[in-house]
Order: sequence, then structure tokens, then C-alpha cells
Amino acid sequence: MTSATVIPEIGTSQRVPLASFIVDTNIRKDNTLAKEFVASVKQHGVIVPVDAYFNAEDSTWHLQDGQLRFLASMDAGHTDIPVLVSDPEMADTVRIQRQLILNERRNELTEADRVGAYQTLFDMGVSADQIARKTNTPAKRVQTALTVSASPVALKALTAAPITLDQAAAIAEFGDTPEQAETLTTLAIERPGNFVHRLEQLRVERDYLATSEALAAELIAAGYTQIPRVDTTYQGPALAIDYLYTDEKLTVPLAAERTDRLPADTTGLAFFLQNYGGEARPTFVIQDWDANGYYTEAYRNTGRKSADAGGGLTDEEKAARKVVRENNKLWAPASTVRRAWVTEFLQRKELPADALIYAAHYFGPLPTSMPGQSTILTSWLSIESRNAGIPAYLKSNPKQALNVLLAGALAAAEGEYDFAKDGWRRAVAKPYLAQLQSWGYTLSDIELAVVAGTADKGV
Repeated sequence: MTSATVIPEIGTSQRVPLASFIVDTNIRKDNTLAKEFVASVKQHGVIVPVDAYFNAEDSTWHLQDGQLRFLASMDAGHTDIPVLVSDPEMADTVRIQRQLILNERRNELTEADRVGAYQTLFDMGVSADQIARKTNTPAKRVQTALTVSASPVALKALTAAPITLDQAAAIAEFGDTPEQAETLTTLAIERPGNFVHRLEQLRVERDYLATSEALAAELIAAGYTQIPRVDTTYQGPALAIDYLYTDEKLTVPLAAERTDRLPADTTGLAFFLQNYGGEARPTFVIQDWDANGYYTEAYRNTGRKSADAGGGLTDEEKAARKVVRENNKLWAPASTVRRAWVTEFLQRKELPADALIYAAHYFGPLPTSMPGQSTILTSWLSIESRNAGIPAYLKSNPKQALNVLLAGALAAAEGEYDFAKDGWRRAVAKPYLAQLQSWGYTLSDIELAVVAGTADKGV
């Protein structure tokens, strides 16, 4: 130590060059730096000083607490860092005990804390874009936080339970329907893997209600009668217009083409609405069709003839049809969630070890394409066409060859005719879903029933 050496006073703060530090043993073994953390340090510097003591013998500084802040400062290109001067006489045992206490007690901010802070800044006149820039947070995330903050139901859920910001934002969508919001909150806590499935179901139901009310009002205003849903295939007295004829010999269909939804003569015409993936569509029927001069095949005329001549549906058959309707209702939103998951899954740099085996099982014994395979495949890979798009994709992404091969195999299942509507009834569904589950996909209730082989009994 020279006479010119100035000993810093313990407890004071000062800026110290990074090159002057020696990093002593630290209890933290994982020094991986989050890119967001480094970006924040680069933008704002180190706000909370690190703890270090000065060694007067060689004029070096020894870091005692703040290793990640120190490393982030180096990565960010800073030349110095703020330091709170510690006692150089502190024993190593005491220093390590102190590190343990500090890190154990240093709780991260909760999502609710962040939401509250963003809202406070926003209330003080700082725009969402400014908040994003000043806090080095993605703008979309800041906007999501402000959306949650504006919803009492979502904010309460975020504050009371360990849920994610995105889950809270989804709950905010249903802030006007407490029962649905409560359902989502419970799922986020107890069955987080099924949260997104129920969310999609609720969105489909919500969209259906919105479109069905408007469509029903339009049709009623046009003079049509709305009736509850009925079985229009076999049971009278109401039959779908597709199954009716204007002559007794059944040569002149009432609706000549399936696109010709409304006959010119609307005597007895009524409608009911059905849910097709969130879209309300009308089914037109004729009430008391025989009294109004229409005809149908004898086997459909169950409401007008005895059971031994063709008979009506049994209770078991009615129950089976109800299961089909309910399963189809659940399967459509599950397909939306499942396909979104597969899209992300196929972008992984490393696929599961058995991915190639799965692809080989398909392309070996089953080389044929399913009707919708190309459409699904191009959607998953974000390419315009299969024939021209795949070579170009592989040229730009040569390491993604297995991903493309696997995408084709998975798309073969999803590409079966109407698989997104009623794929739960297809033979390929069970092994396909079981494979996705083994790769980390969380099955919805209807998908669990398919894998268990009980879907035909209902969910």
C-alpha cells in the first residue's frame, strides 16, 4: 500500500471501474443472464449498488453481493458500476451467510406489482409506448398489463393467485360474466394446462351468442318463425327442407340444390340455429310439412307411421345423437388450441427423440395424402404452397428437414375430412393425441376421453 492510497469509508457509495474487481466465491452457481436484464442495465445502468470491499494491499475491489449486476454491466459495455463499500474484515463464512440471506429474502416482483406500477405511470401521464421504452418491456406486454388493470375481476384474480399476466388478460375478456371469469380463475390455479381449452370454448360460445342473436332477429324480421332445435332428419312434424319434395313421386326436391336454402313457397317455413365453431347458421324446416302438401321418403316419416314400419328413434339412439352433438361442440375449440400448439411445437430447434419414428410410421405404410393435409401443412410452416414452398423453406432452413417431415405426418391426421369438426370419431385420433400428449401437449377433456376410449359415452 502506498502513501497515496485512499481507503474508502465503509458504508459510503462510489463508482468503481469494472476492471478493478475480483469476484470472490458466490453461492449462485447459475450465472445465466436474461437478455431483458442485460438490456435494462444497458439502458438504465445499475440502479442498486453492488456490495464490495476495498483491498488496500493491491488496490482491488472484491465483490460480495451483486454478481449478476456486475456481469450484466460488463455485457452491456459499461466501464464502471456503483458500489456500496463493505467491511474488508468480514470473514468469508459471514459473507457467504450474508449472500444466502440476501438472495433467499430477495423476492421478485409479482405480476400484480408490475401491473400496478405500469398503471401508476400511465395515470401520471406516461404513455404505454413510453413505459415500454423506459422499462425495456415489450409494448404488447405493457398494453396487456394496462388492460388487466382496467378490469376489477382480472386484477383481483392476478393479485390473489399465482396466475400469469396472459391468463389475467383472458379473464378480463369475461369480466361482464362473473361465472365464466370464476371458472377461468379456478382453472388457472388448479388445472393451468386446461385453461386455454376452456378459454377457447368460452370464446366460441360468446361469438355464437353474439352472431345468433343478430341473425335470429334478422330472420324473424323477414317473417320466419324461430323454433327450438329439433331432429329434422327422421322425426316429424318438422323436417329440413333438404328432405322434402313437392310431388308424391319424390322427383321434384323442395330445395333443388343444397345452396338453395329457401324455397319459393315459404308456407310453414321455420328455422332454428346451430353452432358451427362459433358461427351461427340457420337450418330451415317446414312445420306440418305433410299438411302443407310436401312429401318425403317413407323411412323419414317416423312421425306419421308405426314403429314396425320403420319406427322412431329409440332412447338409446337419441342419447347417442346427443353425445355426438356435445362432442362436436367441444372438439372444434379443442382443434383450434391443438393446432396452435403444434404450430409452435414444429418451430423447436430440437424435436423429441421419437419424432423421426413417428414420421416413419406414417410415410412408410401410408404414403397417400389426406384431403386437407396440404392446407394444414402450409399453415403450420407459413408457406404459400406445398410443392413450391417446401423446397424454398428447406433451402432457407436446412436444419429443419425433420420438422418438415414431422409436420407432414401430423398434418395427415389433422387433414382428414372434417377432422377439426368431428375428428374424435376417427380411428387415427387416439394414437395421434396420445403422441402429442407424450410430447407435452395438454389434452382437453374431449381429447382425454378419446385417448381413454370413452368418447362415445360422452364427456
